[in-house]
Amino acid sequence: KEVVEDFPNEDKRVHPGSPQRMEDLPDGPQIEPGLLDETIHIMEEVDRKQWFDRIRNNPWNLRVAKIHLREDRDLVLEAIRRDPFTLACAGEGLRADRSIVMEALRLKNVEKLQASPLIYASDELKNDREVVARAVIQNCFALSCASFSLRDDTNFILALVKFNGGAFEHASSRLRSNKMVAMAAVRDRWQALQHAHETLRGDREVVMEAFKDFGGGVALQYASPALRADREVVLKAVQCKDCYQAPLRYAARSLKSDREVVLAAVKIDGVSLNYASAEFQNDPCMVVRAWRKCSRSIHFRPQGRSEADLTAAASSAIACEGDEAPLLNVSLTLTTTSPTRCASSE
Repeated sequence: KEVVEDFPNEDKRVHPGSPQRMEDLPDGPQIEPGLLDETIHIMEEVDRKQWFDRIRNNPWNLRVAKIHLREDRDLVLEAIRRDPFTLACAGEGLRADRSIVMEALRLKNVEKLQASPLIYASDELKNDREVVARAVIQNCFALSCASFSLRDDTNFILALVKFNGGAFEHASSRLRSNKMVAMAAVRDRWQALQHAHETLRGDREVVMEAFKDFGGGVALQYASPALRADREVVLKAVQCKDCYQAPLRYAARSLKSDREVVLAAVKIDGVSLNYASAEFQNDPCMVVRAWRKCSRSIHFRPQGRSEADLTAAASSAIACEGDEAPLLNVSLTLTTTSPTRCASSE
C-alpha cells in the first residue's frame, strides 16, 4: 500500500504547505476587551489632535482626511473658520447641517467673488429661505446656487434685490421680465439693467430709475437704441454725477451734435467733449468748459498757435460767460475767439 500522509486541510494550517495545525500553536497573551478599547480611543485622540494642527496649518488638508474625520464637527468648523469654501471637503452629513452651513456663509468682503460656499450645501438647505438670504446678502452670486423654486419666487427675489441689486442677474428669466422687480434692482444697482429683459431695457421708466443710483448715468449703455436717441433720456443721463465714464459716449450720434445736450454733459464732466461732434470740439466755449472740469483728460492739442494765444482765447471765453477762474498753461485747439459765439452757447 501507498503511504498517505495525513495533512490537515488548508484552512487549518498555519500557512500553506505547513503540516502544523492552528490549534497546536501555543496561546499568546490575552488582552482584556476594556483595555483594548481604551488603547484605541487614546490613539484616535492623538490622531485627532494631529489633524487639528494640520488644519490650522492649511485648512484644505481636510480633503485628504479620513471619512470619520470629515464628519467631525469641531474639526470641520476649524477648517471653515479659516476658509469657508472647505465646506466642500466636509462629510455629507455636515453639509446638510444648518448651523455648519450658516457658519460658512459668514464670510465677508466677497462681493466680487464669482463663488459662494452655498454651492456645497445640501439641496434641502439650498431651498431654505433664511440660508439663501444670508448667502445673497454677502454675495449676490450665491443666488445662482439656490433652488429654482426660490429663484422664481417673486416676493423672495423682490426682497433680495432691494438689498443687493446684483442678485437680479441670477433670478429666473420670468422675474427678469418683471417690471416691479427690475425697478427695485436698478434702484439699488444700475448695472442690473443689463440683465433685464429687452422690453424693460426699452422702458423709459425703468431706465430713468437706473439713473438715480450713484453714477447711474452710465446705465445709458444698456438702454435700447430708441432710448439712446431720446433727447430727454440722454439729457437726464449726462446730468448724472460721479459716473466712471461719460454717458454722452453711449448717446445716439444725432444727440452728440445737439448743443444743449453736449453743453449739459461738459458742465458735469469735461471728458464728455471727447465724444461730441467735431463742431463742438472746436468750439472755444465748449473746450474751455471741458478744460476747467478735467484738463488732463481732454485730447486736444494746439495747431500752429502759441500758448499765449490759447491762454488769451480761454480768458476771453470765460470772461464772456461772466466767470472768473485762474488759468494755467492750457493746450487747446480753438478756431475762433469771438465773444459773440461764446455768449450764444448759453
